[in-house]
Amino acid sequence: MNKFLILLSLFLFPQIGFGQDTLKTKGKAKKMNHARVAAQQIQDLHDGVLLVRLKTKSKTIEALREAGMHAQADKRQEKLNKTNRSIILAFNNYFDFCPTYFFFSHFSDHIRAKEFDKVEFVNRDFEVDTTIKLDGKTIFTAEFGPIEQDQDKYFEGYYLSRDENGLERKEKVYGSPNPGFEALLIKDDQFVQLRDPFPFYVKKTGMLVVDKDARQLVNMMNKKLKRFYGQ
Repeated sequence: MNKFLILLSLFLFPQIGFGQDTLKTKGKAKKMNHARVAAQQIQDLHDGVLLVRLKTKSKTIEALREAGMHAQADKRQEKLNKTNRSIILAFNNYFDFCPTYFFFSHFSDHIRAKEFDKVEFVNRDFEVDTTIKLDGKTIFTAEFGPIEQDQDKYFEGYYLSRDENGLERKEKVYGSPNPGFEALLIKDDQFVQLRDPFPFYVKKTGMLVVDKDARQLVNMMNKKLKRFYGQ
């Protein structure tokens, strides 16, 4: 019996080692590929344009007005305008990694379709500016919103976990950090969240974007992008 167990262990352990090495190799290949993509993206962003999406919540406000709740609608609109002005001011004062323009969320489909002539871009005075032209530059987008879970997992190794069944060996993997948390995010021109190692997010600590939050997060994003670009 002991001889059988010894032979079995000699057969199994190389297989486990081989499987672990294979997973590690695949994980390293994915990380290297994502590193190359991120390096190209940071260069493209530096040479391109960042379009910041401002929320309108037009359906909610319109529904309030249709229900005769005009005071509530005006209050919502005023609060939203204040938030959007804070975002614009923060980018104008604390972001210089690349040119930045602003648009309202109801123009998102035109951004996706690259129909920029149909988009009303907003200047730093919170006014529509028809002189803003993108001149065929590479487009990235930014907005405040929840971090999405990266479905791509990367193998890091194994660890032991104890439960009612005793010790079990489990795989240690990682994906995008803190899914669901509100953050300042950078996405591509189709509003798809970028991924590590690109510094695509700065996490919020509060529930609302107020002047201080916007300034802090935009300033942190600007520094992270410059640091990554300089590597």
